[in-house]
Amino acid sequence: MVAAPGGGAVIATMVIASLTAMRRKGLVLLAAVFCLGVSLALIALTHSFPLTIALLVVAGGAQMTYTTMNQTVLQLTTPPEYRGRVLGIYMLNQGIFPLGSVLVGLLTDLTDVHVAFAVMGCTVALIAAAFTWRATRLRDLVVS
Repeated sequence: MVAAPGGGAVIATMVIASLTAMRRKGLVLLAAVFCLGVSLALIALTHSFPLTIALLVVAGGAQMTYTTMNQTVLQLTTPPEYRGRVLGIYMLNQGIFPLGSVLVGLLTDLTDVHVAFAVMGCTVALIAAAFTWRATRLRDLVVS
């Protein structure tokens, strides 16, 4: 089960690397986050091992697509004189990530893994939907 998201990440990376004319990178970024949230929420609902593996592949692909598009959008839209500072702030994500893991672990201890996946997935999907609705500059961003 741990390898399934990695397989999805490899597939997504190869697909993204092969695309040369993706112009709506902001929309792809938001769609990937939404897809990640939905796939995590669906994992909470399934009790089928093959379906869980398939959803984990989708989750891994969506997460890698988001990560790749996020880095691409940041680097293409940030003026060169600020790029180092912006990417330095972006790297704070690596320090905040374990905090989310602790919260999900605590939720899992208090409830069970299905509830934790459902809450985590729904939260991610709702945040992505809110950003898609409100962040029109990011949604409509066209980067060559």
